[in-house]
Amino acid sequence: WRDVPFAAVYWSCLEQFKHALSHSDNLGAWGAKYYHEQALKTPPSIDILHAFVSGAGAGAVAGMLTTPFDVVKTRRQMVGASSSDTHLGAFAHMKRIVQNEGVMGLWRGNQTRLMKLVPAYAIMISCYELGKRLFGEVYQS
Repeated sequence: WRDVPFAAVYWSCLEQFKHALSHSDNLGAWGAKYYHEQALKTPPSIDILHAFVSGAGAGAVAGMLTTPFDVVKTRRQMVGASSSDTHLGAFAHMKRIVQNEGVMGLWRGNQTRLMKLVPAYAIMISCYELGKRLFGEVYQS
């Protein structure tokens, strides 16, 4: 169930970040707007770079926002079946973590999680965009 919020945040942020990069006035030749203003086709490298940066940013935001749910899932998996904690709902479990460890307890392990998520989602979306571009050209020819 924690994958749905992650995916919703990731894909929403991805599109917002890609739009912001492609319409930015501050990127010069690194931005798609530069090529559009000169009536040139945006080089594939710029599109892939925007996808990479957007994927990394979206992965970071989604990871940070959903880490508390990941912490709860991990903690629930760690307790034995005889523990009373197995019957707690996610928000009750979060409340217990905050009471015992403070708010930052909900983000325990966040840095490690982001070290995996950020490059993984940057690479994933870049490969997707590259494949879409390559196969689109093959299909059109």
